[in-house]
Amino acid sequence: MTAANKTSVPMMKQEINALKKQYNKKECYFCGAPYTKNHNCPARGKTCSKCNKLNHFAKVCKSKGVNEISQQEAGTSASEFMIVTVNSMLVKHADGPDAVIRIVDQKLDLVFKIDTGAEANVLPVSNYNSMVPKPRLQPTKDILTSYSGERLQVLGFVELCICYKEGEKQAHQFHVVNTDRMPILSRKTSQNIKLIKFILNVQNEPATSMKPETARILEEYGDVFEGVGKLPGSVKST
Repeated sequence: MTAANKTSVPMMKQEINALKKQYNKKECYFCGAPYTKNHNCPARGKTCSKCNKLNHFAKVCKSKGVNEISQQEAGTSASEFMIVTVNSMLVKHADGPDAVIRIVDQKLDLVFKIDTGAEANVLPVSNYNSMVPKPRLQPTKDILTSYSGERLQVLGFVELCICYKEGEKQAHQFHVVNTDRMPILSRKTSQNIKLIKFILNVQNEPATSMKPETARILEEYGDVFEGVGKLPGSVKST
């Protein structure tokens, strides 16, 4: 090994260590905590107190206030969206409910994955390229990110008129992403086209209700459950 090679080895180690330190400082986009390989984000399923959207905390919220938005020029703002089942775009046969959605203007039926945790609709570029007539692809600064911190390559967005079965035809925005996997339908869009419905059913049991077996035991051994009892012997506190 030459002298030049001997000196280059410690320099390479220093560069590697510097890169490791830089990586370890990476923060989760959704909770703000340091990101690790097995990072389990505590923001998952939580509602932001700033914008009332799901899956992130207020301290990392990218939403702008009313005054901030009014000062920006149209088309210059960007939003960051959470795509919960991003793995469905990486795996051919991912688990989860699917639905056939009609793309009205193109007379095209596409199978979408219903993702109740996703904040944006995702359309793979392969599906976009198969549309006739092809809708206009508009530029966007929006960011689509998975829980692992992976950012998807967004090519732009399109406005599509869609419907589910014989339901109402509605216009919705779809982010065109550089992937050949399954398209994703967000929670909000799924609700709007009557594809899913959330039902809250809370039933309070009267406090006075008691199981028959419990009532029998209390009646038969009532003296055991009355007053303050004492145990034999004494305890010395040290």
